[in-house]
Amino acid sequence: MREFNTKFQTLNGIRAPGANLYKTSIRTMSEEGKKQEATPQINLNDPQSPYFLCASDNTGNIICPVTFTGDNYGNWSRLVLNGLRSKNKLMFVDRTLIKPDISTLEGHAWERCNSMVIV
Repeated sequence: MREFNTKFQTLNGIRAPGANLYKTSIRTMSEEGKKQEATPQINLNDPQSPYFLCASDNTGNIICPVTFTGDNYGNWSRLVLNGLRSKNKLMFVDRTLIKPDISTLEGHAWERCNSMVIV
């Protein structure tokens, strides 16, 4: 398994090598034609990452200004989906982002972001 270089970054105030960089496994072909795994880095500071949290994100944020009453499901649903999509968090609700093992750093990031979404 080949690993990419990691930088010293912090996660929750703890300084650790590669703390903001998470690894996913991708199969590649080696020069001899044998399959091997590469581990590219997923950067939490990248706004395109589903694990990215802006400094202004908190559990009190309102992503939908309309309160669900039952009669307004269509309007409410459209606003909620657009709000989650704009924050790149819709994957947590529609389950297209699979929950990683909680013992990994990526699992910790998933739990943190999922907690922000379900509040």
